[in-house]
Amino acid sequence: MIPSGDNLKAVAFDFDGVVADTMPMLSRLGRGVIQMYYDAPRHAASDLYWKTVGLPFIDQLEECFGANDSRNAIAAEYFESRKRDLMAEAQPFPDIQRLLLGLAAGSIRTALCSSTRSSLIEDFCKKNKLPFIWLGGIEHGKKHTQLLKFLRICGLSSQQTLFLGDSIDRDASFADKAGVPFAHVDRERRIIAELIEKYAS
Repeated sequence: MIPSGDNLKAVAFDFDGVVADTMPMLSRLGRGVIQMYYDAPRHAASDLYWKTVGLPFIDQLEECFGANDSRNAIAAEYFESRKRDLMAEAQPFPDIQRLLLGLAAGSIRTALCSSTRSSLIEDFCKKNKLPFIWLGGIEHGKKHTQLLKFLRICGLSSQQTLFLGDSIDRDASFADKAGVPFAHVDRERRIIAELIEKYAS
């Protein structure tokens, strides 16, 4: 839900699946890691990955297999090392640059909040010339903590901000914890088109 009138002052974007077209390759990687380290069948591994998507991968594993499973740390380390390699091939969605330019023209601040490591986000944004004013990452805490930090930096209230995420369960929960309105980015990216029409047409 987009804040009404001229009340929208900032938009926070989830990274994977909203800004970066990474979810197909990350889901394949996550499924493969779960198959390899936990002997899970392909279908079950895929279900486990998607059931917990939106969390840092180590948290996904702990939720699926328990926090004390000795396989978690090595499996998460392998996932993160492969993710670094894959990120070199990742591309932004074609509509993101236009939306960011439109928001900037309207003095609407933008941020990335993500469970991805900050260094990968920074490299991706620099390579693709994406003008976010603040880049979060897992080093800043979970996404609701990142959202609250962004609000403090900008001096904004939660109701002046919109969080865009592709996980209708996890991302909506993070937004709710921060008291920030949430909009789901579905496969057709209808909310992105709506924002472009309003702010970048």
